[in-house]
Amino acid sequence: MILEKKCPIFWQSRRLKRVVNSTLAAETMALIEGAEAAVYMAGIIKQLTAVKDVKIRCLVDNKSLHESLLSSKQVENRRLRLDISVLDDMIWREEIKKKWNGSKLLTK
Repeated sequence: MILEKKCPIFWQSRRLKRVVNSTLAAETMALIEGAEAAVYMAGIIKQLTAVKDVKIRCLVDNKSLHESLLSSKQVENRRLRLDISVLDDMIWREEIKKKWNGSKLLTK
């Protein structure tokens, strides 16, 4: 974890824990792992500092995942449905905020 303008940034690169059969499933699983790590880190920051509200912003660059989180239409894969509902629940409970980050922004 590093601090950039008083904001913690956490980055990691590793293999997924489960074999998936689509890019959407891989991106969804990676977002869940990242969001859960961020919620955990936010809890630690709250305990160690006087900060009451730690905002977690998850940047999404996969259009299919972005659209799946906005849509009420369910995906075909049952396991993927569960993963997307976990993310929907985290967004609904305001644990995280999802922000679309198109590919043009990634190259700058």
